[in-house]
Amino acid sequence: MTIPEDSVEADKGPVMVTIQYRIAKENVDEFLSLINKMGVIRKRNGAYFWQVFHDANDHHLFSEMYMSESWLEVLRQRQRTTATELNIRDQIWALHSGANPPSISIQIAGKA
Repeated sequence: MTIPEDSVEADKGPVMVTIQYRIAKENVDEFLSLINKMGVIRKRNGAYFWQVFHDANDHHLFSEMYMSESWLEVLRQRQRTTATELNIRDQIWALHSGANPPSISIQIAGKA
């Protein structure tokens, strides 16, 4: 999912990013090991919340969710991507099954 960088005001936030993965039963242990490494990276890069969720009804569906303070912070996180992070991401995505890549949702808090 690509959002034009200038389509959102830089100070808008917080921002919640959710990535959904479909993981075969035989790959769950490897996925969880890798996704937890990704969680450490996300927090190091500025996410103030990170968690992986397992769907109660669809046992192959996992959601990685993290939150950042602002849209600008999300953009900075993208710019700070390291080779190690890309390697782990590629390993995680290789475990994803299905015709389409993992689903990514980026939600920006609005005023209540």
